Amino acid sequence: MLEKSILCIKGIGQKKAKILKDESSIESIEDLLYYIPRKYIDRSAFKSIRDCFVNEIVTISGIIEEVRMSGARRKFLEVEINDGTGTLTGIFFGGINFFKNIFTINDFVIFSGKIQFYKSRQIVHPDFDFIDENSNIQLLNTGRIIPLYRSSEKLKSAGLDSRGFRKIIKQAIDNYLSHVHESFEASLLARYGLMGIRESLLALHFPESFTHAEEARRRLAFNEIFFLQYYLHISRKYIKGKYSRKGARLQPGLEDKFFASIPFELTGDQKKSINEIKNDILAVFR
Repeated sequence: MLEKSILCIKGIGQKKAKILKDESSIESIEDLLYYIPRKYIDRSAFKSIRDCFVNEIVTISGIIEEVRMSGARRKFLEVEINDGTGTLTGIFFGGINFFKNIFTINDFVIFSGKIQFYKSRQIVHPDFDFIDENSNIQLLNTGRIIPLYRSSEKLKSAGLDSRGFRKIIKQAIDNYLSHVHESFEASLLARYGLMGIRESLLALHFPESFTHAEEARRRLAFNEIFFLQYYLHISRKYIKGKYSRKGARLQPGLEDKFFASIPFELTGDQKKSINEIKNDILAVFR
């Protein structure tokens, strides 16, 4: 299941799939799940609008009271919200027709961004999430520790900035995380204080805290180091007398023995790394 093309993700067509492959080497569900954020930012602490100061980066929530088009030469959209302590306006210069259709009066919305002041408090192009006040819907872009992903102009032009990545990765986690299999026994994980692989992938993209995210990265780093060391160990065991200086090649059947000795299925990235290690070893003897 993890080898399935990212085309099975809602919102990913041929064009976006090609851009993801060219720009981020993402082709499969597995590639998407293991796409590591470049950093995290904290949007978990909510503030009252009356307590917000200019240039402060905040997360606030409120009821939409007004949605209006403004500007003479350059049109922009204003979305005014109220949290009971004051009002704040979200300003949108780009994609105003899209935003005009998704923001509705009386909806409950969460904004995150830098406070500016022009006649009143405002945030230009805030990140946002819609949510019912009594809902437990998982927030993707606000109100939590938020992952930021490596992007590029081509990715951004296709809607695959960090917000876009969070959306498609959430789909991959919801639909395919259950197909990720654990490589190690529980006793080994406990010995090194490691979280399970499914838990680590969930924490990698939607951590509960910075510590939670760091634990997820530690588990994935352990995977990489383990398989690197394991393959080098097997290679050293056979390397003496099994390679010739002329026309170096791997001993027939060695790779099959190596893969057969592992009691679990390697991921695509792990197999790719092992192949790169093999080629590096062979290069030494050419």
